[in-house]
Amino acid sequence: MALIFCDDGEGGASALAWSETTSTTHSNTARDGTYAINQTNGAFYNKKVLGSTYTELFFSIFYLLGSSTSHRLLSWYSAGTTELGSVRWNGTSKKLEIYTGTTLQATGTVTQHASPEGGTWFNLNIRVLLHASTGEIAVRHEGSTSADVTFTGNTLPSGSNMNAFQVFSTTSHSCQADDFWCNDTSGSVNNSWPGVKRAFTQFPTGKSATNDAFTADSGSNKYDRVNEQPTNAASFIYSESTGQKQGLTYAAPSALTGVSVSALVINDVSEKISSGGLKQGVRMGGTDYASSTKSLKTSITRESQLQHYLEVRPTDSAAWDTSTDNPESYLEKTA
Repeated sequence: MALIFCDDGEGGASALAWSETTSTTHSNTARDGTYAINQTNGAFYNKKVLGSTYTELFFSIFYLLGSSTSHRLLSWYSAGTTELGSVRWNGTSKKLEIYTGTTLQATGTVTQHASPEGGTWFNLNIRVLLHASTGEIAVRHEGSTSADVTFTGNTLPSGSNMNAFQVFSTTSHSCQADDFWCNDTSGSVNNSWPGVKRAFTQFPTGKSATNDAFTADSGSNKYDRVNEQPTNAASFIYSESTGQKQGLTYAAPSALTGVSVSALVINDVSEKISSGGLKQGVRMGGTDYASSTKSLKTSITRESQLQHYLEVRPTDSAAWDTSTDNPESYLEKTA
């Protein structure tokens, strides 16, 4: 499917879904939930290096500008380090800007103030299409279906196609980001402009009566060993053999009634002591739907937060219906 990465910010300062991070957390100004990606007067950023290269990507990101200093909001890279372009906010003009490499190519028209000037959280949709002559970078502001700023032409100034993106930089100051979403153009859903995406995060409230094979490091409830926020590796559940399943239950997402759901995302922070992998999934209608085996890190470190994206209902490949769809449990299976 088309969703390739997302982050609700609730992992806190560890940001274990990202490849590189020096960000801190900010619990007072999160757009949704408790935590957001935070950039405070220094070299704080989050970078994701992808397993493939892409010529076209779409993003939906919320931002809160904490100062009137110019901000580099999103950058994209080839080979993980060669910057191909960026979307920035100019603290003097209060406008969005598009850069390829270090060259300013276009300036927007919408005035976006920082929070000291009365600015609040705002959403950007960003399209990056790489090509040496017919590429396009376009930015939509606050759910608009037309771009505030667009550049067409050579969007591939150096390097090859992009395989990484980064929120903020070593020169941004006092800025937050939340509900990060990135999709490509493949698949039958989530394959174009994403629109305004918001994350609704749930933590386990019980354990499955059907799949209950893991062991808790303490006590017997299991769910209360893995529902802390942010992630705390001091409490955990574990398995010592392959093929074991553990289901965790969640409260029905009543807050999402009537809301269009683009994907159900399962997050696990996991490590392996010696060998083995992990499958993620859900149990619905008495049937387990698990992902392919995912590799595990040997310690809780960058990218040890695994993600499994269910963009359609696994029972019939139809769109999620929040009025009726609530998986019996979310599933982990050792492999």
